[in-house]
Amino acid sequence: MSSLRRMQISKFLLAMTNAADSQQQAVLEELKMPFSRAMIGNFFQERPKLGNQFLEDAMLQSYLKRHLPPVVLEEVSQDLDRFSQRLVEEIDALGRECELNPPKLQQYDAWGRRVDDIVTCSAWKRMKNISAEEGLIAEAYERKYSSWR
Repeated sequence: MSSLRRMQISKFLLAMTNAADSQQQAVLEELKMPFSRAMIGNFFQERPKLGNQFLEDAMLQSYLKRHLPPVVLEEVSQDLDRFSQRLVEEIDALGRECELNPPKLQQYDAWGRRVDDIVTCSAWKRMKNISAEEGLIAEAYERKYSSWR
């Protein structure tokens, strides 16, 4: 093969490589995020307002009205309304604090002795007390309304 022919083949291959590179570049441009060049400004979203979930849930209230006798419905509705209001006023904020301060395992004390303590913030302790006050665990065992499930 002559040197002229080799040079022509080299130029051809170089041209093909450049064309392939430009095609790859075009494909990569198309794959970029559609709003990557959008103007970025200040965006602040309001925190959602938590309302009384029992009063706002029409489906739950309708279901309870269909399946519970009026006396039981009145008692259950009062309890759910009160608990839902407590969720809004107290438990929601405690839950946020618990999320920010997860429990930590302290394996050793300052003198190197093994203690294996679980350290929690005050919100965890308060949530435990609320759970006991509301009877959240006991509810499943007491079965006060077991005939109305």
